[in-house]
Amino acid sequence: DEGYFALDLHGMNVAMAHSAVRVAMRRLASETQTVEQTVPKDIMIITGRGRNSALRMRPVLRPEVQRMLLEEFYPPLNTVSVPGN
Repeated sequence: DEGYFALDLHGMNVAMAHSAVRVAMRRLASETQTVEQTVPKDIMIITGRGRNSALRMRPVLRPEVQRMLLEEFYPPLNTVSVPGN
């Protein structure tokens, strides 16, 4: 157990990524409530670098997922990007 929950969005478009994040967050929340566990300290969402995006090497998912976590969840979820990724 790494102490974090990982969600890999590689190859997904924005709509699929939105759905995947929502489903994963709901599932994580419901599992931790029913099993009386605590939510992992960190949730790692892997978005990729944008190599396959229409904007060529400009990430599309990362900024959109960051916006989503800040604006669509309460309380807002803080995000951090790993330097060099």
